[in-house]
Amino acid sequence: MVSPVPRRRGPAVCAALLVLHLVGVAGQFIKLEGYGFKGKWFAHPSGFWQHVNNQPGKQSANWYGVAKAHWDRQPATQEGVMPQPGNFSAEDAADSLEFVNAVMSELRPTRSENFTALDVGAGYGRVTKDVLANFCTDVDLLDASAPLLAAARELLAEIRDQSRVRLNFIEAGMQNVTLARDRYDLIWMQWSIGYLTDDDALAFLEQCQRALKPEGIIIAVETATWVNWQVQVDASISRSERYLLKLFHRGGFKVYKSQVQQVLEKYRFQKFALQRRQRMLSLPEDQLEWN
Repeated sequence: MVSPVPRRRGPAVCAALLVLHLVGVAGQFIKLEGYGFKGKWFAHPSGFWQHVNNQPGKQSANWYGVAKAHWDRQPATQEGVMPQPGNFSAEDAADSLEFVNAVMSELRPTRSENFTALDVGAGYGRVTKDVLANFCTDVDLLDASAPLLAAARELLAEIRDQSRVRLNFIEAGMQNVTLARDRYDLIWMQWSIGYLTDDDALAFLEQCQRALKPEGIIIAVETATWVNWQVQVDASISRSERYLLKLFHRGGFKVYKSQVQQVLEKYRFQKFALQRRQRMLSLPEDQLEWN
């Protein structure tokens, strides 16, 4: 349900930014309040998504269209896609390798001859080149942006030509892709699940359940906000750590290991190693507790 923002709450927030504050949990939705597009106030997430769907020409598919258009316009370079300038890409790659090697040495000390990974939101191929190509035999790169995938083919040409890693490029969004069953030893999701609505994030995690091999894991790298949830101008949602953990849990995964990579004023970069839980939640939505 959407209602106007009372005058005492301050001026309307610009249409490009929606900041939502989690204030409690009960029943079938997370209660929250915040300022929406054109200064509208939302009591809970369903009100926001209803508002998006009710806008003329702004049906839910266009929520993803905004993000796709944003990334199609971005330069397919480190400067164009990285959240921090300077040497951050190299530091992130080194940190990622250290994290995944530690996890794999504990969970899978003996790796199979063939090791297949899915690079979700692969962009121009940075993670595949600097991280996954170091230990994978096969990598599928998934991204909705054709320009970024074209740049990834160019960046990874040397790796492909040397037959070091077999590469497969998938142009699709996470919300509409169909993943092969029992294919992946590792699914790498870096700054990607934030582009999914809650419902689509859960649906994608359920797909990952089926796409992973029996001992497969997910490495999720996300921007965890200090506030509970914040919608950005590129149609992405930065969630708090608590919110992410609940989302992973509802999607059928448990956290094996987590690590804070970098702490900034408004958010932090955090890595999660996820394993499938033995039993999926089967309760109706209105019986699920988030607190």
